[in-house]
Amino acid sequence: MTYDTELFRRSDSEGDKIISDLKDVIARYKKLSFTPEAIESGSVKDAEVLGCLISDYFDYEPEQIFEASRSAFEDINYHSFNEELQKVWEKNK
Repeated sequence: MTYDTELFRRSDSEGDKIISDLKDVIARYKKLSFTPEAIESGSVKDAEVLGCLISDYFDYEPEQIFEASRSAFEDINYHSFNEELQKVWEKNK
């Protein structure tokens, strides 16, 4: 992977803006995709909304969604987990 977490973190102001924009997109997507009752009850978590958004963004292509999830775990150094996840993926695709 060529993603450089440290490089991203060094560009604090731009990185902060991107995260802020993403939070806004999540809030907008939540309003479009979930009932007001579910949102008001607090049962709709941002992680769930982001997962739905990622699925939609990748046009429900399992391999693209899988790669996005693997990249997220790789970013937080869950290398062993990713190896096991890859095995499960290969076994079940």
